[in-house]
Amino acid sequence: MPSQLNAKEKFIIAGGELATLFDEHPERDEFGMLRQGAYHDLISHILRETGLDGTYQVLVYSMPRAKSGFSNKKFACFSPGFEMFSNPEERFKNMGILSSQPFNKAIIRVLSRQGEPLISGAKDIGKQNTISYVAEGPINKEMRLLLERASDVYPVDSELENIKLLMANRVTNAIVFYPDVLSAYANLNMNKHFPYDRTFAPLRVDENIICHENHKVAFDLIEQSLTRMKLSGRLKELLGKAYLGDKY
Repeated sequence: MPSQLNAKEKFIIAGGELATLFDEHPERDEFGMLRQGAYHDLISHILRETGLDGTYQVLVYSMPRAKSGFSNKKFACFSPGFEMFSNPEERFKNMGILSSQPFNKAIIRVLSRQGEPLISGAKDIGKQNTISYVAEGPINKEMRLLLERASDVYPVDSELENIKLLMANRVTNAIVFYPDVLSAYANLNMNKHFPYDRTFAPLRVDENIICHENHKVAFDLIEQSLTRMKLSGRLKELLGKAYLGDKY
């Protein structure tokens, strides 16, 4: 069981910052409310609905800090989940990590600058290509091969920077995560998005909540809440435009 809490302390569900899904530096909306992102709103709703909000809270950190804090057991839980870590099976071997059902998915797409050929695999990348990508995201073998074949690679901090590099013609391609990149397009008021080959997705990630095994009581309530929201359609409603479905 979790250790005893002091009166004002709560266990932390750490959200790793992801554009407007988990926003570490939120702005206030027209009603004066802080908007910390669709995933923050979802988990906050789950905590209220299950009554866990008395002992748990969701806080947003930079992705490296959120991941390291969870790995070191400073945080009870972490989202957007297991697949945000490199080699998660090896990293959490024998740690008894509890992994929830997915509440959304993320898909890697390789965008091309207007007028450039679409990328349908690593074979299409060569010395004529320059690629940007968000450095703190997960990278698998196929993505690494894309980067290795390009003439130049530009690590960036956000999908917003990714899109700006394409707009400025500084790269020919950008490796982006959907739905994260949608907030970058919205921020830039871009109705026309950069093209990509819909048949090629070098990585698909299930986004969920993971917890340490000593938080199993809370984890079970979270899992039950996710099931109810999926069945009722409330999950899709809460995520809004961030819900990926099969659109991208």
